[in-house]
Formats: sequence, C-alpha cells, structure tokens
Amino acid sequence: MNLRSFVEQLKKRYMPEVSSTDILGYINDVYQEMYSQNNDNFLWRLPFAISGLSGIDNYSYPRLSDDLEIHNNISQYIDIDTTNLVTDEGLAISSFEFNGIDMTSRKVAYLFCDSSYVNEDTYDALSGVYPDLGNVDNKWAIFPIHAIDGNSESPAKVKLLSLPLEGVKMYVMFYIQVPDITSVNNSTLLNLSKDKKLITDGVVGLYEDVVNGRSERLDRYNAQLPIWASDYNSLGNNTYVRVFPSREIG
Repeated sequence: MNLRSFVEQLKKRYMPEVSSTDILGYINDVYQEMYSQNNDNFLWRLPFAISGLSGIDNYSYPRLSDDLEIHNNISQYIDIDTTNLVTDEGLAISSFEFNGIDMTSRKVAYLFCDSSYVNEDTYDALSGVYPDLGNVDNKWAIFPIHAIDGNSESPAKVKLLSLPLEGVKMYVMFYIQVPDITSVNNSTLLNLSKDKKLITDGVVGLYEDVVNGRSERLDRYNAQLPIWASDYNSLGNNTYVRVFPSREIG
C-alpha cells in the first residue's frame, strides 16, 4: 500500500470529515514520533566497507573532520552534518541516507574518542554494547559536550566542554531525523504493510484525542511504540552513503 492509498483508506474508514491534507499532517506527526525514539536502532552508522576497519573493533560511526581544528577552538557549536563529519579515513560524506532518503541529525547520543587519549579518572567510559562497536568497556571515553537537539529544519549541534589533544579522532553517535511528510508522493521509511495497525492507531488515535479528549487507540499506540522501536531492524543494515576523498588543503 502506498501513502496515497493509505490516506484514502483512513479518510473512508475512520475520518470522513477530515481533509486529506489534515490526515497527512496526522500521519507526519506519527511518523516523526515513531522515528524519534532514542533507541540504538535509530543511530546513524557508516557501512563496514566504508569505515575502513574490520572485526569487532570496526567502528563505523563518523568522526569530526580534521578541518574543524577542534584542538584549537572549542568555543563554537558544531553542526552535526555532512560538512563537518567524515569517515575514519577522512573521506567526506555526501549525505546521511537510508533507503535513498536523506536524513539529518536529531540528537547526539555521545561524542567519544579512544580512551588512551584521555585521563580515565576525569572522563567517563563509554560502556555497554553498541551496534558495530561490540562491547566497548574501557576502550572508548565519552567526551564532555553541550548538545542542542536538531529537528527537520536544522541539525543537532555540539559544543566541546574540554580541549582535546591534537590528533585525537572524535567520533559521533547520533540519532536520525526523518524529513517531514508534506505530500503523498514523498518517500518515507514507513512500512505500511508491516506496521499498518500501529500507524493507524497512532493517526486515528491522535484525531480521536483532539475530538474527544482521550482515545483508547492512542493509548494502545503509545504502549506499542517502544516495543516497535526495540524490534525495528537496524537502520544501519539499510544504510547507503556516497563518500568522496577529502580535498587536500595547502
């Protein structure tokens, strides 16, 4: 089922008095909420083939570009976008894509570096198990930052709160921001076959809540949403990204 057919079905079965434009707005609200879960499945990552390493030590998260010269300047906020992020080998990233859809950064989970570059008594260790990093206990250090969340109009930002050593590679773990749905012709990550019931409960539930002040559908959607996010197939498996060699400055 495509998005146009889904809008028509919702209007016919549940919301006949609501315009197709408004129904699309409700769908977008649900879409944004579904993909704004702070779940590891929604962390953006580079494919192994591009990250340059292999095995359990393969870290496929992007890092801050050397051009930022962060060891000389920590007073500015840095946009978490393709301008300021590169692969481990320093290759420029042209876009954050999932299934051909351009994403932006929504929220920074961590800025981290090799723990050998920091005083372990001063910095917290990145601990636990993360996608593509494996068990990271004592290998990586969390770098102190002040972060500003992004949205569909602007990327997330970070400001370093400590001066890093020259030469250290600062990796970024961030959650994706899906673009707004503004037309039934937009490409989305919504799976209207697999997740139709959840999305329907969310859309119709939001409308019922506006009209009636409460909705059992909305309660059911809210209860199922964390379960859906935890079971979601890792977006990293579907990542497609183009990279180009960084140009030399000199």
